[in-house]
Amino acid sequence: MLDQSPDDQVTAFSHARWAYTALTEAGATVQMSVYRGGHGWQVVDNSTRLLVAAVTDDKVQGERALHLQELGALPLDLISQQVALRSGTKLRFSCQVKTKDCKNAFLKLWVYDRKDQLVAEDVDVAQLRGSGDWRKLEKFVEVGKGTRAVVQLVMVLGGEVWLDDCRLESVE
Repeated sequence: MLDQSPDDQVTAFSHARWAYTALTEAGATVQMSVYRGGHGWQVVDNSTRLLVAAVTDDKVQGERALHLQELGALPLDLISQQVALRSGTKLRFSCQVKTKDCKNAFLKLWVYDRKDQLVAEDVDVAQLRGSGDWRKLEKFVEVGKGTRAVVQLVMVLGGEVWLDDCRLESVE
């Protein structure tokens, strides 16, 4: 399965097309999924008022941070990223977050098993409100039989959120 966004500023969409063609010609069974958003993030813009951009002027480290601005309307909007996991490990999620005039946002971590059953009941990493400078958020989850994790930032009623240095790491 190839997942690729035409908006990806890190890996060109043409690379995914080339990989699809090369793999298919070599006899592989390949599916290609196209989604809106940047590198690895899927965007669900229910309100049609969500702006998402990779920014270089306000970040903690690296070349870019992800900036989301919701211009205030229902229904909720969100971005998400899915990651495959090794079973039987403990998972640490960490992320640098900054907010400005954030009405109500939630950073969530969902872990599912092979049957798409939720492994951990406590999915909330943080509720984000108001304005605040960069801070590190962290959550530990027992993966057990989990095979995939989904990180989500859910935004409701407006504001701005920046994300940088988001990591999912197996820990002993």
